[in-house]
Amino acid sequence: MVNDDFMRSMGETNADTQAFVDGLASRIAKEKERLEASLASGEVEPVGGRADLGAKLDDLQFEVSELRGMLESMRASLDSLTDSDHE
Repeated sequence: MVNDDFMRSMGETNADTQAFVDGLASRIAKEKERLEASLASGEVEPVGGRADLGAKLDDLQFEVSELRGMLESMRASLDSLTDSDHE
């Protein structure tokens, strides 16, 4: 009986994880399509100086760090859920 409950909770966790991954993949695909259309239409801004590029790289690094933090938080939550099911 305990094993059945555990397997059910793992299925829900896997479904939640899969839904997140599917949503993220969808957002990435949409952004890729938008960027490709922008490049094809010539709407690309000319590259600025080093300072402009540096600022954009800093913004990108911040966003990647935020995503990494969210993923680590999700992993910790999933780990705690699976650990609590084993007790």
